[in-house]
Amino acid sequence: MELYDSRYFVINKKLQKLIGVWPFESRTRKNVCRTFGFIFMFIGVIPQVIALDVARRNKDFDKITQSFATFLFVLAIYSKLMTSIMKEKEMIKLYEEIVNNWNQMKEKDDKKEMIKHAEIGRFMTICYAAYVFNALIGFITFPLLPSIMDKISPLANGSRPRIYVLEGQYMIDREQYFEIIYILEAGVCIMMVVIFCTCDTAFCVCVEQSVGLMSVVKMRLKKATKYGRQLEKPDPNNTPYALVKKLIVFHQKVLTSVEIVESAYSLYLFALMGFNVLVLSFGSLVIVANLDNPMETLRYGMIFIGLMIHMFFLNLPGQRLLDASSDLHCNAYDNEWYECSEQTKQLLLFIMLKCETPCIITAGKIVIMNIQNFGILAKSAASYFTAFASFR
Repeated sequence: MELYDSRYFVINKKLQKLIGVWPFESRTRKNVCRTFGFIFMFIGVIPQVIALDVARRNKDFDKITQSFATFLFVLAIYSKLMTSIMKEKEMIKLYEEIVNNWNQMKEKDDKKEMIKHAEIGRFMTICYAAYVFNALIGFITFPLLPSIMDKISPLANGSRPRIYVLEGQYMIDREQYFEIIYILEAGVCIMMVVIFCTCDTAFCVCVEQSVGLMSVVKMRLKKATKYGRQLEKPDPNNTPYALVKKLIVFHQKVLTSVEIVESAYSLYLFALMGFNVLVLSFGSLVIVANLDNPMETLRYGMIFIGLMIHMFFLNLPGQRLLDASSDLHCNAYDNEWYECSEQTKQLLLFIMLKCETPCIITAGKIVIMNIQNFGILAKSAASYFTAFASFR
């Protein structure tokens, strides 16, 4: 597994080892890291359940929606960790398949194409990690502003209202133990963001490898048909035919690789899509409920935008795979097919038929992960927000 120690995958590997979902790690270390993660998740969930119960008894609808939205968000992170653990066997199969695919790239151009897409996956990992960790810093430092402002510019009639990271209830005096609660909730947020970033970037990198395989198929197809035009004499061995025949076998292997990715991440995406729809719905209610409080509106508005970016990031790899497989159908006839033998032309027709249905990544075999469905979700979220605002 030296491939995963290379610059293209080492970030993802280290992040997965950190939360105990790297499938090739020792059982003891995985269990320790997972236990640590579950403890933080437990610490994050229980105060939200208590806050939800208190708000219910006080019949405070605004607090109910706020606590429930936070509770759902913590559960969404929990589902990321749980599905990654549940699908460990599929992940082992997927990572071994990626290594086998790289080992089969004997030609210089094939390796170059795979490296190109590995670099794209690495770039997306770095950009996404930079975004979520910067957002985390903003989110957990925001509650410190009232305390900082009290020291810089104290109010004549008291101090500014406290802002809490997760607004949980701990059955203690929150004002007196603000620092302890802050450290605890900030730690929970850091753990959640590490899980958040780890699982999403691993998915992105794995799908990008499938996109790279599609690019290799496309490149080999062009080479095979171009070979016939370069021949000055008739080729008794019908080399283009042999190349296209090998290509069909390789393409079938690529389709199998895509199915492995789908099997490993379908449940993960289904859980996330479900939780994200719920969080966006209740998040809209929370923002509307805090329209009179600019600080809280800004903070939860940033979370709302962050969730939309998260959904876009999850749908982008699926769109790239869909585009790459759709382009393959066009490339089957956008080449020097007219220079090939009749046998080769028949194989090209077979490839065209095989590529008529593009490769897709789905959430639980129900929702196709692409930009179109992301647009539908974004439009629905905007509709929820305007509807709730009008009732307010």
